[in-house]
Amino acid sequence: MTKKRFNELHRHQGGVKQLQKMIKCLDSLEKIGDHFDMSKTCVQHWCKILFGKNYDPRKERKKLIIEAMIEFAEKYSEELFEQTFKDKSKYYYYIVLSECYSKGIYKHE
Repeated sequence: MTKKRFNELHRHQGGVKQLQKMIKCLDSLEKIGDHFDMSKTCVQHWCKILFGKNYDPRKERKKLIIEAMIEFAEKYSEELFEQTFKDKSKYYYYIVLSECYSKGIYKHE
């Protein structure tokens, strides 16, 4: 499928431009598929054909979340960091807390 063909088939949903916007925003395969009324597998297929690579936003999202949490930690106390993140996102909380100790943002007591 070419970009031209994709645009013909999906012009009412924004075509390739909309697909690129959704990818740039790190939207999930499911959200993109819902927008274009297609399965997640089809979205993967389009990305492979149109852009030459598989689309998986998870790694980039994880990186952005960790960077944002570190930025928060640089501005606020460890106590506030714990109150803000520990119960809501334990997985990231422990990763970032470890990073904060290793970077000297927080000190072991």
